[in-house]
Amino acid sequence: MRQKRREWTRTIEKAKAAHWKEFLDKAQEGHLWKAAIYMRPRDSYTNIPPLKVGSEEVTENNAKARVFLEIFFPKMADPEKEDLVLPLEKIPWHPITELEVYWSLKATKRMTAPGEDEIITLVWKHLWPYLWKVITYIFTKSVELGYYPHRWKRARIIVLRKSGKPDYGSPEAYRPISLLNTLGKVLEAVMARRLSFWAESYKLLPDTQFGGRPGRNTEQALLTLANAIDRAWLQSKVITLVAFDLKGAFNGTEISPLENASLAQGSPLSPILFRFFNSDLVDQPINYYGSALAFIDDYFRW
Repeated sequence: MRQKRREWTRTIEKAKAAHWKEFLDKAQEGHLWKAAIYMRPRDSYTNIPPLKVGSEEVTENNAKARVFLEIFFPKMADPEKEDLVLPLEKIPWHPITELEVYWSLKATKRMTAPGEDEIITLVWKHLWPYLWKVITYIFTKSVELGYYPHRWKRARIIVLRKSGKPDYGSPEAYRPISLLNTLGKVLEAVMARRLSFWAESYKLLPDTQFGGRPGRNTEQALLTLANAIDRAWLQSKVITLVAFDLKGAFNGTEISPLENASLAQGSPLSPILFRFFNSDLVDQPINYYGSALAFIDDYFRW
């Protein structure tokens, strides 16, 4: 296996070198600037400068990693214990189909950065005609047995810069991205599609929750807010609007009710699970007396 991986790596390196040489040989005047950009040193983007934490300056890489760990995954307050209430209506479950897996795999980006498996999605796309029965069977049994392989849960955390920040010496100027095993992400995409379908079909989410839902885009959220303001003005009322953003929304999700669970930034399941998590915050009727709406992790209350 190691020998095959080394051969795979060498093949990729040779292909990259050949492609770069071909690009330079065929480059015309309009492509020279693009070539210059490609050749520009990227140290300023890949290297993280010393971080300012209070009055201290952190320069060692291990110390920087600990700083990011505390910033990205802050210690949460102890949650209030509540008894879980099971729904009266049961949603029927049907086995995962080959067509579901195919469309979820087809929708994924070909060159998605892989996790610890180091297998890009393009590999699974090429293997699908030969392994579709095996992959569908694995996914079906994973759900039936309630077993999600530990390797699929592990994520490689990559630190990325937030664009447009004035000072990249501040830890808050960065965000984490979780690189997960690509085959596990396909199963997550299948489940995310089902959860989204159930959420809309059985009205499991409030109408005041927007973003990443059919018919509930930015324009619809603004229209809902504008209508509430207009109704208040017609009644000679004054509306005070408070808008705020949840810092580290996915990383700060309380996970105690779910064993070995979390919301990884980069997981297809995270957006829909976060909508369920924060739905109580905006689950109320809209009127000029006061209400709320949310767009992913942005909140508006009046």
